[in-house]
Amino acid sequence: MARLCILKAKGNVSTGLNDILETMRVGFEGHLPYSQNGKLFCESQDVQLGFNYRFESSNFLVKSRR
Repeated sequence: MARLCILKAKGNVSTGLNDILETMRVGFEGHLPYSQNGKLFCESQDVQLGFNYRFESSNFLVKSRR
């Protein structure tokens, strides 16, 4: 995951990748009610792109809870 601060540190762009080496593989073997086996190769690669912006106002003050 990578992040980049933008817009005077009020904005944030992030990216992420999953399973870039295509390692999600599943094998199975069964005997009841009959003998069977197999392998599955899932296409699980994905890319995420996110953007966050923090709205702030100097007129709004947060009161301490203590």
